[in-house]
Amino acid sequence: MTDVATREKNVEIVQTMAANGRLGRWDIVRPLVSDDIVLEIPKGLPYGRTFHGWEGYRAPPAALGFWSDLKIGPLEFAASDDKVVVIAQLTGRIGKEGPPVSQPYAAVWELKDGKVTKITAFYYDTKEIADLAAQ
Repeated sequence: MTDVATREKNVEIVQTMAANGRLGRWDIVRPLVSDDIVLEIPKGLPYGRTFHGWEGYRAPPAALGFWSDLKIGPLEFAASDDKVVVIAQLTGRIGKEGPPVSQPYAAVWELKDGKVTKITAFYYDTKEIADLAAQ
C-alpha cells in the first residue's frame, strides 16, 4: 500500500496532466507519461479502442473532434494505492447542431514511479453517444 504522500503526488500528476493536456501543453505533460502508456476508450463509442504509447495517448483528443462544445468537469479526484479516479460530468453536442449530451464520466488513471501507465475511461451511456453520432 502506498503512503499518503504518494497518493497526493499521484493526484497532483493527474491534475497537471488534465489541466495541461486540454491546452495542448505537451511539453509539460510528456514527462509524466510512461512510454508504454495504454489508454482504453469504450469500444461502444465511435472513437473507442485501445491506444498505445505517447502517440496513442495524444490520438483521442483528435478523435473527439466530432464533439462540439465538449466540457468535462468539474473534476473530482480520489486516490487509492497507485490509482487516481477522476469523476466528472461530460456535456457537449455531437456535431454542430446535434442534441445536447450530458452524463457522468469517470476515468481510472494508473501510475508507477511518478508516471501514468494506463487510463481507462468509463462513460455512463455509450449507446446514447453512439446512437446520436449515427444520426
